Formats: sequence, structure tokens, C-alpha cells
Amino acid sequence: MRIGQSGAFKVEGLEELTKNLKEIPKIIRNRVVRKASYKASRLPIAKIRENIATLKLIDTGTMQKRIGAKVVRRRRTDQIVLIVGAIFTQGKTKEEKQAKRTKLGITRDPYYIRFQELGTKYLEARHFVQDAFMSTREAYASRFVEECKLLIPIEVAKGITRRKVKK
Repeated sequence: MRIGQSGAFKVEGLEELTKNLKEIPKIIRNRVVRKASYKASRLPIAKIRENIATLKLIDTGTMQKRIGAKVVRRRRTDQIVLIVGAIFTQGKTKEEKQAKRTKLGITRDPYYIRFQELGTKYLEARHFVQDAFMSTREAYASRFVEECKLLIPIEVAKGITRRKVKK
């Protein structure tokens, strides 16, 4: 966060949501939070893509295409964290990665997004990702709460199921 920007804001319904989440089993709670995070992440992702277009950072379109979200669980602190940014092509070999990039219509992963955001010795920082988060944080939090409220009864009705084991 840059100097002069406040990080404080109020989210309606957060206390009630916290209480409701504590009443359901941990497996279901994690599933609800994960799904709601993905759905709410569409707001900052759209704003990041808009900022890329506004700043005219579009060259091949790879940066816009590869902005996405990933939800990870930190085992040590038992937190679920949403990461929004450049999504890199998954694959074990170069051939697998290249096949996936070809399918997506891109030539390479946008490793250079960090140079645009943070700057270098020769390039001024543009902070288009940070600005997107700052402008959508309240809407994101509200959407997250709404999605959780919608998902809790659905996921509770599904119950606890075993994960499919990959072979």
C-alpha cells in the first residue's frame, strides 16, 4: 500500500458470516471460502485487465489473458489465501507447457508483469495491480460475503465427501 491510502473499511454481514462459518465442519467451511473467493476474485481481475488496457500495456495480449486467481491453503497458519496475478502455464515438461500455451493462443508466460507493476532501474513502476485491489476491495469483500451466504446451505446439503485420489 502506498503512503496516503487507508486500508480500513467496513463490510456488512461479516460478523454474522463468521459466526455461521464457525458452526459448520472445517472441510465444508474451507470449500465454501475457496469457492466464494474464486467467484469474488472476478472483480479485481476485471479491474486489472481494464488497467492494463488503460495504461496501454497491451502488446500481444498475453498479460491480459494470463491474469487469473489461485486459492491456496497455508498449512502452518491454516489460512486460505487468494492470489491474483499472472498465472503461469502448468505442466511437467516443456512440451506439455507449450501445448497448453498453443491451445490458449499465447506464445509465452507473462513473467514481465512484475517489471511493469514494480518497475526497474530503467522502467517506472505503474502499480496497475495494486490500484485494482485498492479500488475493488470493498466490492470484493461484499461479494465474498454474499457468495458465502449463498454457498453455505448448498455445501452443507452436499455434506462431507471424500476427495478423489489422482492415480
